[in-house]
Amino acid sequence: MTITIGQYKIGTSQAGLALLTSLGLVNPHASTPSYSRPLVLADGTVQNFGWLQCVWEWTFLNAARYTILRTFLSGQSGTIYISTFDDALSWKDYRCTYRFPSPLPESMATRRAGITVQFVDMVDVTPS
Repeated sequence: MTITIGQYKIGTSQAGLALLTSLGLVNPHASTPSYSRPLVLADGTVQNFGWLQCVWEWTFLNAARYTILRTFLSGQSGTIYISTFDDALSWKDYRCTYRFPSPLPESMATRRAGITVQFVDMVDVTPS
């Protein structure tokens, strides 16, 4: 299966999920959702514990794009809906808690550099 470019979405509700590109944002470098506490058992197998989490990163965003991102991620953390790919390269919708970086990303005149947003406590809400 191949990933269709441009299916990253964000919204304040599942019904309100919008393609990042339709909002004027560029797609992030994204990690695959993984569990926060994998535990290696005595027999060598791994049991996943904790919550699902992933990261979206941008090397930089110009001022206009950064403002759009902050429209959805207005605080240091909060509840948000996103669509990102899973480890099977399928697109999934998640309700999650975002964590915006602290301190805020470096301001460089007309842009912000080094933006990393962590999504934790991810719950799959993809319609069946």
